Amino acid sequence: MRQVQWFGFVLVFALGIVAFGVYKMSSGPQGVRAESGAPAQIDLTASEHEQLRDAYEAKLANPDYADYKTNSNGRGFQDFAEETRIKEIRTKIAAGVKAPAGTKLFHIPVVDATPVLDGGFGEGEWDKAARFSIGVNGADTTLYMMATRENLYLACDVPSDTTKDGFDQLRFYYHLNISPLIVNERIHVGKSSEKLGGIRQTEVRWTGDAPAGDNERWKKYAISDWSIYERAFGASSVKQGHRRFEAVLNLAEAGLPVGAPFPARVQVESDPIRDSKGKFKRRTYVGEMGDQTAPIWFVIGQ
Repeated sequence: MRQVQWFGFVLVFALGIVAFGVYKMSSGPQGVRAESGAPAQIDLTASEHEQLRDAYEAKLANPDYADYKTNSNGRGFQDFAEETRIKEIRTKIAAGVKAPAGTKLFHIPVVDATPVLDGGFGEGEWDKAARFSIGVNGADTTLYMMATRENLYLACDVPSDTTKDGFDQLRFYYHLNISPLIVNERIHVGKSSEKLGGIRQTEVRWTGDAPAGDNERWKKYAISDWSIYERAFGASSVKQGHRRFEAVLNLAEAGLPVGAPFPARVQVESDPIRDSKGKFKRRTYVGEMGDQTAPIWFVIGQ
């Protein structure tokens, strides 16, 4: 596999620190308006980054993985030993990430009771959660976050979305730029109740044989690994007149240690804008929080 171009990453990373936009939001009635910070400060000399590269090289050298990417379209849980190793190293990296000096950390409370994940927002289920007002484009959207020692729980209330059809999705991104090889990991919560396989977007590239056909197009691009989680679950409904999302991530599986700051971002998408003939014109966002180079910094507990 192509060696990681450390100098190029350092240059891009440094430019990101200099050029990131300050994503400030004023207080709102539904919850805190979070202020974003700078990208993660990482130690590029740490051995874990080399270990992660080696683990990905081993994964790409596994013919079963190449067959999985080519013939399964990246679906079905990745039970490769190399993926287990990648998760172990990624978690070590995440545990050592430092928030930039002066960055405000938003604390996610650790609670005892856990919600029923059905998109219904049962009475009192989210009362102890941290609340963040993330609405954009006139929407009054609220994000809820809380955790146990095992899981991170997310919910989103979207009063402006009252339709059962159309495109609705909550996207939660984390591990933003914590290594030269990792762009982010994320979950997408749609309109149904289902397991969330998760996605890891990387800077890893295939360097073997050229693609033999359309089903090997993945070899042309940086690797996006789908279906890396077994224990993530999401649900959504309009049971109470408007769209609500709920989700859970296992902390060990997602590599989110209690007490370790982590950079994240959130997007909430609603029904798209269409023309008079029903043709798609543009996406509609009703909630946003942070971005790839100006993330929101969270910490579970403390």
